[in-house]
Amino acid sequence: MVLITEIPTELIHLVAKELRNQDLRSLRRTCQNLNAKLRELHLDSIYRTQRIFMVPVYLENFIKFSKSRSAQTTRARARELNICFQMPYLSPVPLEYRSDPGVASLSVAGLQHVRDVEKMCGSRQHIELLKTIFSIFKNVRTLSFENSPKKGPSYLELSFLYPSLGLKRGVKPSSIVQSLHMGWMYLSAQGRGVENWIWSDTLESMASTGLGGITAIGFRNNYGMQGINISQFDKVSADTLLVLKSGLPNLRRLELYVNFNNCNDNPCTGFGQWLESIGHQLEDLSLSNTGNVFWARPHQTLYLPTAVGLPKLRRLRVELMTLDVINLQDSLRNSLGLEVLRISGCWFHGISTGQLSAFQLLKFACENLRNLRKFELQLLHDYLGFGSVAGGNPEPSSMLLEVDGYWGSDGACTARVTRSSDSGVAILDDISSEIRRRPELSDDERAEAFWKSVLGSDYLLESSDESERSS
Repeated sequence: MVLITEIPTELIHLVAKELRNQDLRSLRRTCQNLNAKLRELHLDSIYRTQRIFMVPVYLENFIKFSKSRSAQTTRARARELNICFQMPYLSPVPLEYRSDPGVASLSVAGLQHVRDVEKMCGSRQHIELLKTIFSIFKNVRTLSFENSPKKGPSYLELSFLYPSLGLKRGVKPSSIVQSLHMGWMYLSAQGRGVENWIWSDTLESMASTGLGGITAIGFRNNYGMQGINISQFDKVSADTLLVLKSGLPNLRRLELYVNFNNCNDNPCTGFGQWLESIGHQLEDLSLSNTGNVFWARPHQTLYLPTAVGLPKLRRLRVELMTLDVINLQDSLRNSLGLEVLRISGCWFHGISTGQLSAFQLLKFACENLRNLRKFELQLLHDYLGFGSVAGGNPEPSSMLLEVDGYWGSDGACTARVTRSSDSGVAILDDISSEIRRRPELSDDERAEAFWKSVLGSDYLLESSDESERSS
């Protein structure tokens, strides 16, 4: 057996990235060899991500700490700022905690924080506080927004949010504080959607400070809660769009969760303008809907930008959206360098049948996206017109079409079709030829013939081991 000290540094780093800070600290203490190999990785794991709760007292204390000499390492190593839409909270305070006055005041303090957040929203005090934070952390490359935090609060974070706990750097917390099991509470009282101004004001503050090094923005939605209301993009002013365009010159990756709950009777077109403003260098775009796509109305359709589009886009993933296939094609005409396209659980509006819209998208990709090397399209059988949802099953039978290979090279594309109903798999050696077949027919006729051919192929049942290997 190979000693851990003899394992190559690269392999140790791969393993260490999955470990907790405490485990890394323990490994570093075992010997000088591991201490040297893991030191930089351990320090990065501690300081790389700085979490921010949008509460006035937290922002003020966080700024005060970040400016101090003791935070020099934090400033130098921080690469990500994580904006949280919830805050740690203890309610009601259990009886065993009430002997500590600081802990006993947590419930009252938490409710006061919510009121302070609403006042801050009206006064725009947070704009200046955010600008100060961005001016301090000049090495940040990623800005993320988290709906439901997974990681519990650190003692340092608690000291910023609840000064009454008396937590100080280098002083061990009391046993009562150590035994706390904090929950989470939204910053918005009565569902007023604080997150919808947090993200927009944060981006505007960041862009206006000239922090041009941001390469990734992620709106994370860990537990399927609400996303950003798509109508919020209609409220972004033209002046703000100009600020965002000039302030995010190096943005390469965007991950976004949205919902269409309040998208009234008119299509929300502001999203396309917003995306076009910040997306002139965008290479990786991931879009997901948190609502129910199966009952979406026509105006609840995602419209992508088509004027200038996203010229540098290489990877696009869209999940649970209602799309307009013509709009999607027009947008992708500006992204001819696209290499990866994944569409999962989406519906198309504006086309008479699902068969036709899905076929038209495939035909467009085959004819125009010559750099495409990975294409995934997940559709429902009943959506294609071949089968139905039996017994009111909430998860209808679906089909996943995966195409590998460069579509610009004849005969180089192999397709794999998987049925969810029985895990049956069919292989199409040259899907490009299938798509191009019978050009003299109308698209409706070609679409019907294509899908009958695909669904009528020889399907082999795949074992679980083979399925795991293919994934």
